[in-house]
This record gives sequence, C-alpha cells and structure tokens, in this order.
Amino acid sequence: MIDFVKRRRAALALVALSAMVIVAVGLWFALRPPNGRAFDHKAMAEATALLKDGKREQALDVVEKRLTANPDSIELGNFYRAAAVSVKLHDRPIKFFAGQLESLKVLPDGLRFNLAFAYIDKIPVVGPMGAGFLSKRAIKQFQTVVDKDPDNWIGNYGIGMNYLHWPEYFEKNDDSMHYFEKCLEIQKNQTIKPNFVLTFIRLGDAYAKVGQVDKARQAWQAGLLVFPGFSDLTTRLALSDAETVSLIKEMYNPNNSIGEINTDISILWAEKLPESTLPLKRMTVANGGRGIGGQFVAEKADDSDARYFAWFKKNLPFLVRRTEAAKVDMRGLGSTEESDRRGISFVANDMVRGFITQFQDEDHAATLATLDRATPFDRPFLHEGIGMGLAANLDTDGDGSLARFEDQIGAFDPAFRRLHYAGLGMWYGLSPTVNLVRIRKQFAELSLRAQIYAYEGLGFSVSLFHNSGNASALEVADRLPFAAASAFAHGAGRAMWVKFGPDMNAFSQGLAGLPERLRPDAISGFGMGVSFTRINHPEEFLPIGDSVSIATGRACTDFLAGLAMGLSVRNAADQDYVEQSLQAAANPEATRAAQRLRIVGQTALQTLQDGQVEELHGNWRKAMREAIGSTPVPADPNHPCQVPL
Repeated sequence: MIDFVKRRRAALALVALSAMVIVAVGLWFALRPPNGRAFDHKAMAEATALLKDGKREQALDVVEKRLTANPDSIELGNFYRAAAVSVKLHDRPIKFFAGQLESLKVLPDGLRFNLAFAYIDKIPVVGPMGAGFLSKRAIKQFQTVVDKDPDNWIGNYGIGMNYLHWPEYFEKNDDSMHYFEKCLEIQKNQTIKPNFVLTFIRLGDAYAKVGQVDKARQAWQAGLLVFPGFSDLTTRLALSDAETVSLIKEMYNPNNSIGEINTDISILWAEKLPESTLPLKRMTVANGGRGIGGQFVAEKADDSDARYFAWFKKNLPFLVRRTEAAKVDMRGLGSTEESDRRGISFVANDMVRGFITQFQDEDHAATLATLDRATPFDRPFLHEGIGMGLAANLDTDGDGSLARFEDQIGAFDPAFRRLHYAGLGMWYGLSPTVNLVRIRKQFAELSLRAQIYAYEGLGFSVSLFHNSGNASALEVADRLPFAAASAFAHGAGRAMWVKFGPDMNAFSQGLAGLPERLRPDAISGFGMGVSFTRINHPEEFLPIGDSVSIATGRACTDFLAGLAMGLSVRNAADQDYVEQSLQAAANPEATRAAQRLRIVGQTALQTLQDGQVEELHGNWRKAMREAIGSTPVPADPNHPCQVPL
C-alpha cells in the first residue's frame, strides 16, 4: 500500500461510531442460540491461530462458515469484522453479509446490523467524500429494521448516530434528535441497561452541535437522574457554553475518519458500565491508543496529514451550492494565488455538485435537468463529478466492481464519456490512502480506453489533494505501466494548472516530482487545463505557453498539444460554445491560433479513428505533436510558443 499521508487516530469520531456497535450488542446477545457460543468461540480461536500464521483468507473462511450456520451471532460477527479490518479486507465483510441477506429467507436483525457496521468499518478507506455513501448504506439497514419494528432501539439509535455525524450543510441534525427522542421513549418501558446512557449523551450532543446549549444540558441532566455521577455526563455539564459548542462540533467533525474506526464491542460483556464511554478530550498514549473494551482510540498528536480533510471541512458548504461557489478557497490545497481570476473555485463547485447528484439519489431526470440548466462552461465539470459519484456508489457497495460503470454512463451524453472516466479516476484519488494494487485490479475491469482516462483522473486527484509541496506523491507514476503512467502524469499536469496557475516556479517544482520521461505529459496536461478552464479567454493561451517553454527549457509542442486536446474535448460536447468563445478573443491572432489548434486536435482524433487506432492519451497527443511540428515557424526567443497557421 502506498501512503501519501500519515495515518492518524481520530478519537472522537471513532468513539462515536464504536458506540453504535456497543449499544447494539445488548439486544443481540439475547438472540443467539443458547448452544451457539461455544461453537463460535471455537471458530474464533481457530481463525486467530490462522491470522497469526499470516493466513488471512483461510482465517476469514473459517469464521464465514460458522456465521453461515449462525448468522445472528453478534459476538462472532464482531470478531469477523475486526479480523477483516486488521488485514485490510474491508470489502469482504460487506460482500459476505450482503450475500447472506440475498440468500436467506428469514433475515435476522443482527445480520442487518452487522452489515451496517461493516459499512462503517470501511469509512476510513474512502475518506470524507465516500463516508456519506457508506453512511447511507448503513442507515438503509437500520431503517429496514425500524420499518418492521418501530420500537427497535438499536435501529433508531443507529440512524440517529449516523445523522449526527453528517456535516451541517445537509441539515440532518434535527433528524438525529428525532431518533434519539424515540430511543428515550423506548427506554421508558424497559429495565435500565448500561447502553441507555448513550441516548442521553447523544441527544445532548445533537443540541450542542447546533448551539442549543441549554437544551443540551437538560438532556445530560436527565441522564444523571438515571445514571448518577456518570463521568461523560458530568464532564459535559462542567463546560462553559463556548467550550461545549467547540468541543462537541469537533467531536462530530466528519473529517475525523482519517484513522481506523474501532468498532470492537467486547465491552458489552463487562458486568458494569465503565467509568467513561464517550470522553470529549483527546489523549495520546504510547500503546497505540486502544482503550478498555475498544471504546476509545486516541488521536496521534501529528496533524500534518489532515490538510486536505481540513480543506473539505472548510469548503464543502460552498462546494455543494452554486450560489456559494465564489467562496471556495483553493489555497488550502497549496494553490499559490487566488483562484477567482481563473474561475477555479467554480470548477471545483461544478465537480462536487455533479458528485452530489449521485449521493442524493436524484432520479435520472433530475440529474439531466441539472445538466440542462448548467452553462456550457460548467457542464463538462458537472459530468466529471457525475463520474466520481457513480464510481463512489460502485466502490462502496461491497462488491467494489467497476464492471457496471460503463453501462451506467450510457444514460448520459456520450460526448462527455472521457470526462466520466476521468471522474472515476478522481474518485480513487480522493481516498486518504491510495492503494495502487487495489486500483489497478479494479481499473482492469474497464475497457482499455476507459482505464487510460481513469488514470488521468487519478493523477489529477493525487496531484491536487496529496501533493503537499515536495511532489513525492507523484512517484506512484513509476509503478504504473507506461500508457497508464503517461495518462497519470497528464492528469497531474491538469491539477498543477488548477493549483499553480501561471506561477512557473511552483509549476517547475511540481514537475520535479515526476520522472523525466513523464514531464512532457504533465506539460501537455497543464496546457489542457489552460484551454479547458480558460476557454473564454483564448488570448491567454500562448503567453502562458511562452512562460512554460522558457521555465522548463522545452519546446512548446507538448503544451500546444494539451491546448488542442482541451479544445477538442470541449468542441465534441458543444461546438457552438467553443466557436463563440474563441471569437471573443481580445485580438484576431489569438482567435486564429486557437482555431488552428482546435482543428489540429479534431483532425488527429479523426485520423486515429479512421485508422482504427485505439484513442488513448498517448496516441492522440503524439498525432497532435506531429501535426504541430510538421510546419516550422520562425524562431522568437521572447515568444517560443507559436502555432503554425
């Protein structure tokens, strides 16, 4: 596995999710067959021995065989999920439990809950953008139980806990309160159980999260009447108003899913409630942070790995609403200048809004309506975001297969297909840890053309989100086959334009992170970024190319090929818009040069298609470079980037 960021433990969010599991066991334990526990423990012991020997597949096989015979065993299910996470096989429990749901005629609630928590286990793998998809899948399992049994405590609590962790701009906090209040109603008719304290804590936290401190304290004080002196309640009540809001908001910061989520529920077999279940203060401990019964995972003190998580936290409210797009701040990603002039904040807004159409389960007609309302400038970026969302849906469903992706994008305009594939790759680059082995395996399910554009998107995301200045993240290109590496570098170059704009010092440093053989590809991607985002300012094209050529000491051919590619991709989707944009140039020479590049790109592509040559990045750019270089132009040291007319 290739780590571009140091992993850290995020105590507060992890504890919150662990608590859902903790509470669930109280109900599940009674449902197990009385003679099942001994068999379950035997399977656990056998699997543990196999894990120690490094036989992870065989170990999980043993547990799955026993779970198939005893699907409602929460203790065994808990062991199974933890074992799978420990060997980085997050998808396997999801696939297994989902398969059981499909095959069994009678579906025990425990099986649905195990599947829900298996989705939660995977959240650290996909990061802040993918967390929502996994949370929704967990909620669906809880909701299925609640629909059948409205008074199911764990089902209501599970939904409430998921919504409590959703970012504020999705406005789900009131929903979380509703489900916690339902839990309080259920509790009144039952014997007091240790897990019931969590309802009082969480309801108060939900109020505090939105600044209603008085109501939060009322909930916590009500909890003390049932659980006198319980530390997690008294600690909260001792805080000032400002401390309460600050600490609670940080506790439910959705970006605290950087580290592994500990859903160990063994504390439920303790005879009494521990001294603390949901502490507010972070701690750093030498033993890796595992607390009693797996309730608490301490956070490491090093926050350097949280840069792009912090960017999402700050900007997502502006990324999901078009009216707020101008407020997106790209500097948090290492951008060296304000993005307003280049319109990059609007590009980011378009991509995320396209992504959200798939997250919100919009019907296809609604998504098409969003696209129809978009301006010609925005539409390509929305399509890239849709590609991201479609990939996220497939990647988080447990199967993880991308084989259906090409069928799904068939419902959209084929002129944007390249961008859908690029969006797919961008999704994988958003993960906090980029697992190249996993990515290559999944991309192999796509057609060759799709794979290459997906690798371009991967390069874009890695360069944008994981390249913090020393460019070491881009070294992954060395582990890719040549065609994939070339496309990866091209995508990285696109991202460098987004981040650095015309700052050639920053661009040169970015190029230094790529092998020498791939730097021409990145220069081409940089050129594509220019024409793609500055389509309505073609007078900027060649001056930027001059700067690139002078700064890198290279001929301008690669940059011009990138310009041509960007113009051609846009032209395939909306020829009238491209024509109008190029005609709006400040001077006729800029218009003629841009028009010539557009023709070069279209002609090169048509030549490939006529010759039945696979349309890949390398082939297309090679054809454009040859066309551009076939006609000499007078040398001009001050303006080395010239288009042969």
